[in-house]
Amino acid sequence: MNEARAIVKGHIADLKPKKNELAGRIAANLRAVKNTLAASAVTPIDQLDIEGAAVHLSEAAALKAEYLETCGKIAALERELE
Repeated sequence: MNEARAIVKGHIADLKPKKNELAGRIAANLRAVKNTLAASAVTPIDQLDIEGAAVHLSEAAALKAEYLETCGKIAALERELE
């Protein structure tokens, strides 16, 4: 039984860095969108990189789906340990 618990704990330990890495990538994409929006107050519309902001927002959404999936896996594994 202890060996099975150790395996589950190992899987959790493998997933937690992935969760943190995804969170960082989401935050970076959202910062890029925020910077574009902040610049929109002083930048003419024809010079705004709206398409670039849309790409960052789309990537953040895709990463969020992967993040939530990873969180779900961690939660399921943690429930196995209870």
